Amino acid sequence: MIRINLLPKRKKKSLSIGKELTSGVIFLLLLFGAVALWYHQLNFKIENLQRQISETKRQIETSNIQIDKIKKLKEEKKEVERKLNIIKELKSRQKGPAPLLNQLSLIIPDEIWLSSLSSKGSQLSLEGMSLTANNVADFMKSLENTGLLRQIELDKTEQRAIADNKKVQNFKIICNLVDSNSQANMSLSGEGSREEKK
Repeated sequence: MIRINLLPKRKKKSLSIGKELTSGVIFLLLLFGAVALWYHQLNFKIENLQRQISETKRQIETSNIQIDKIKKLKEEKKEVERKLNIIKELKSRQKGPAPLLNQLSLIIPDEIWLSSLSSKGSQLSLEGMSLTANNVADFMKSLENTGLLRQIELDKTEQRAIADNKKVQNFKIICNLVDSNSQANMSLSGEGSREEKK
């Protein structure tokens, strides 16, 4: 009968099982460590992305606030421009015929009475009466010297008798305004529109 010694082989199996078990445990520990490290990195990336999202949202809110401010400023700018345009328009209207009428009141001789003053566009028409033709000529020179009128021409003149057989010269002077944009259309008419200077 042959005997086979199996004991040493059993020792090898137990050693091999122990090595495998140790290797398995080490592998599991390494795998767990790798998963834990991967999970930690993934968590870190998620937190980083959440911080970036929060920061982006905050920047968007800040940008929206600035956009609202810019919109308000644009609206305020439009309103200010509208008001400035109104002021410019009012200033241009304010000039109107005032400078011209002021000059006329200063230069009209005592012997001349205006009965009508009208304008159409840049053309101005003056009608009135004078005691002499020389007074009309002097008045035309004075009109030229104001700097407000140009191309001053005597359109018509005629002699007319009034009360007590006194004679007067009816005249009509036509001229152009130097700056037609600053003068508004005006129409003043009626006998005795200017009182005699005292």
